[in-house]
Amino acid sequence: MFTKPFEGYIIRMASKGIQSKIESDHVYVTAKAGEVWNDFVWYCIEHNYAGIENMALIPGTVGASPYRILVPMALN
Repeated sequence: MFTKPFEGYIIRMASKGIQSKIESDHVYVTAKAGEVWNDFVWYCIEHNYAGIENMALIPGTVGASPYRILVPMALN
């Protein structure tokens, strides 16, 4: 959010893709920054990767959503 005029460039990451890897009893899920956050959550749910399902419906992309939502929560 800008509170005054901004002169410069804004770069939006639009790369998409989700990959997962299972090693022993761990699952590693990687999502590119332009992936829609809710699509990422649903990918995890559909593959039975538990732990992120309570973070569904946060608007935005993987690269931006966690920062916009979680950082302010952590600062309180």
